Amino acid sequence: MSNKTVKFVSGDRELYDRFKLRQVIGTGNSIVYEVVDEDGSVECVKEIRLDDKQTEFIFRKEIELLSKIKINPHPNIVEYRGSYCLQEQRGNFSVQKKGYIQMEKGIANLKTYLGQRQSHFDEQDILMFITSMVEVFAHLQRSEVAHRDIKPSNILLFS
Repeated sequence: MSNKTVKFVSGDRELYDRFKLRQVIGTGNSIVYEVVDEDGSVECVKEIRLDDKQTEFIFRKEIELLSKIKINPHPNIVEYRGSYCLQEQRGNFSVQKKGYIQMEKGIANLKTYLGQRQSHFDEQDILMFITSMVEVFAHLQRSEVAHRDIKPSNILLFS
């Protein structure tokens, strides 16, 4: 059995070195991990398999858009921390390249929250939520960013 090693390829080396994977918190087209810093702070990182040129292009575009939003932040948009790429190898052979996008971690996504909620929302809560969402979409529009995957599981909630 050959040894598998992980090699840092590019991106934010300090981010990669500081945070350690703790547990899987979501799966889909990517895997989302909870990560913990040396000081105990918790964030999340999305792992994307970079199997082909198209996937790498989409990964780089996502980083470009997140960087654009980071320059012009909004309090209701998850904060992008940075990104990096790793290469898994067995001996001298490359096995798999993966991209990682690190972000602020919410307490839950909207889909999970709605599924666990036992009571109805009152009108004030609904108005506050809709107003917040409209403000976010307006901010993205002004920043010339189009979110192409808006769904309850991609809307994160914070305390």
